[in-house]
Amino acid sequence: MMGMRSSTFYIAHTIIGFIKIALVLLSCTVILLPQIQTISSWLFFSTNFIYGVGAASFALLMSCIFHTPDAATKGTIVIWLVTIVLTILQATDGSVLLNIILSLNLNYAFICAHRAMQDYMNRDEYLGIYNMFENTIYMYSFGIALIMMIFDIVWMSILAIYLDNVYPSGDLPRKHWFFFLHRSNNKHQQCAFYDSSDAPSDNIQKYEGDDQADIDIRHLTKTYTVQPAVDSMSFRAYRGEITVLLGQNGAGKSTTFSLITGLISPTSGSIYICGNKMESHSIDHCQREIGFCPQYNALFNLLTVREHLEMFRKLSGNTIDCVMGLMTDMQLDNVADVFEISAVLKLIERNCVPKLLSDIVKIAEKLSGGMKRKLCVGISLVGGRRIILLDEPTAGMDPASRQAVVELLQRYKRGRTILLTTHCMDEADLLGDRIAIMVRGRLFCAGTSEFLKNRFGTGYLLSIDLVPRQSSHHSLTQKEQLLTIIRKHIPETRKHSITPQQITVLLPTESKKSFPNLFIDLEQNAEKYDINSFGLSLNTLEQVFLKVGELEDANSTALIDIENMAEQQASILCSNSFIRTGLLLWIEQVIALLRKRFICYKKQWPRLIWQIVLPVIVLLFVVFYMKNLSTRDEKRHEILLNAGRIKPSVVLLQLENPETLFGHNILQIVRNITGYSYKLVPPSEKMELSLAKLPKIPPPVSMAVTYNTKNSYIAATAFFSAKARYGPVIATTLISNARLGQSANSIKVSFLPYGNVSDVSPLVSLNSDMFLIAPVLIIIFAFVSSGFVAYIVDDLNTNFLHQASFSYGFNQDKLKLLIG
Repeated sequence: MMGMRSSTFYIAHTIIGFIKIALVLLSCTVILLPQIQTISSWLFFSTNFIYGVGAASFALLMSCIFHTPDAATKGTIVIWLVTIVLTILQATDGSVLLNIILSLNLNYAFICAHRAMQDYMNRDEYLGIYNMFENTIYMYSFGIALIMMIFDIVWMSILAIYLDNVYPSGDLPRKHWFFFLHRSNNKHQQCAFYDSSDAPSDNIQKYEGDDQADIDIRHLTKTYTVQPAVDSMSFRAYRGEITVLLGQNGAGKSTTFSLITGLISPTSGSIYICGNKMESHSIDHCQREIGFCPQYNALFNLLTVREHLEMFRKLSGNTIDCVMGLMTDMQLDNVADVFEISAVLKLIERNCVPKLLSDIVKIAEKLSGGMKRKLCVGISLVGGRRIILLDEPTAGMDPASRQAVVELLQRYKRGRTILLTTHCMDEADLLGDRIAIMVRGRLFCAGTSEFLKNRFGTGYLLSIDLVPRQSSHHSLTQKEQLLTIIRKHIPETRKHSITPQQITVLLPTESKKSFPNLFIDLEQNAEKYDINSFGLSLNTLEQVFLKVGELEDANSTALIDIENMAEQQASILCSNSFIRTGLLLWIEQVIALLRKRFICYKKQWPRLIWQIVLPVIVLLFVVFYMKNLSTRDEKRHEILLNAGRIKPSVVLLQLENPETLFGHNILQIVRNITGYSYKLVPPSEKMELSLAKLPKIPPPVSMAVTYNTKNSYIAATAFFSAKARYGPVIATTLISNARLGQSANSIKVSFLPYGNVSDVSPLVSLNSDMFLIAPVLIIIFAFVSSGFVAYIVDDLNTNFLHQASFSYGFNQDKLKLLIG
């Protein structure tokens, strides 16, 4: 635990995601820049840059909603496609408020920004930072679209941080839904040194020292379903000591570690780290005091040993360079940080420094299991944390490496609190200043090794070393005679182990009074029975561990004769009468694999949603859309092509005599159309020059009309904008209505397309809607097929095929046909 905030973690990944997106956007921007003449290059690049940040923020938000890689990938793709589809909901250009609401969709805001760019390009007007908010009366300006893109980044980032606090992955501690309304208390709650957890117990030795309890657990409980994994546990680990937590598999040791480190939240109870209560608002402060080596190897396969240590050194805030600390360790004084880092590196490789420097560049994937564990131990020690938690740190190590870890921890414990778990009783006996044993989630006993041996020991171990003899028969007789002498003084003596040169017997605790006479007898007959030496000690910690388990089992009312049950099951499984061959064997294997797949589907039901339910819903939507598409192809909506079609706009009028009927009518028509305005051009000017000199500012000039009389004939000329759809038709309709009267709708011109699919060749009948549906269908079937592939890959990665190949008559083809 390095005390790193989750926000730091997400920011780092967001930056990496943005860099990937930026590379794609940058290449597209460079290609398009030469084609964009009237748009500021800096503004165009900034727009794409902000869009890239927004896409990375969207991915960050999705990672806080979906907590598995498979669900996150599929969910992000689907939701991103939905946001693209929603861009078809277009507001009118004048509805700024509706456009702002729709711009909460990042893709819609991005499209609006590019529409504004396109409008400036159509008008041949320069778009820069100083005029990007202009013309907001007539259109949704580029500046507003850009601000909405930035706002989208803000709201998605805030929502991601909020969800990370109230809806974290797994069983991480969750904050209240309105945690941001609570006042932050910078003063962490301090714990009282003595409370009810210090009540006297025959199985718990009272601590006599003056050191502080850096780890203080009070009535801690963690329940997953019904049976608690940790049941009302109270426990302390003191500074300057190594505390060993023992227990059988499933006793709750790893769960206790997860609770102490804040990886999971307790059901009830409290935890104090260095005197500060671990709560939702103080968990970061508590985690800064902890160095943690989990039960698994939390390593990155592509990082080297050095890169691992350097990364975690920087995360912890340690400023001493790892490799430089190693190289200068022989020359510098015993500086604490230099000693710490160099000792960690020497732990990873116990040979000379040159060999170490060559091995620290190996990637973690190339390390052996023991080397990986040593690296994990080293990572927990780098950073100078006050509390070190080691969950089975020496698992998979050779004896020499175990000894190196033991020596390092014994030197390292000064001024620190070390709590570790192990299944090696000798290691626990050697390392543990205090030893605690958990049974079924509860703390059964705690104290020094001697205390536990006295409290739960079954007696003493008497070890007798013998002088080696050549005759094995004589040696066996000699040992039997020794056992007879010992049983003469202590009849309850039990054999523990017998080797050619040593005999070890177990003496009950109640027979202490007989020890002096026994020792005198052994000394007097030492030459007779070839006794080299003998010694007495308390029994081993392993026997104490087994005795504690027996006592707990004796108290259980649900005790089952496991040994007899196991023998019965073994006899059934190993019976040859149940082995099938031929077709019956094939049927049994098919049923077994189908049952296995059914169980997986039952426990991984969200996968079925992605594989079956979601594709079916999308497919039904496509079918419904295609059904409506065929109806729309037969008859589309009528499009009225009168003068009011293009608005807002400006109409240029050049009238020889405005008092004429035509001039009066056309002026009245333009005045009556909402959104239209007009400008009069003097008859002496050429209309072409007037159009060229007009500033390209909204509203645009949609058409122009010149009117004069030649030889008693009325000559009207219409000019139209080539960038306006249906411009020629609308311009001629305006002139026709002006000649007829003062109404813009006296003559109506409409566009009503009809289509007969049967009369058109298939190549011509294809339209844009069909091209949009095709990739959707491809994605649907990709979802379905990828789901089946995922199960095959999962089984291959877990070596299920290799394990199943040991079954009689099982082959690879059969597996691939069934596990999908």
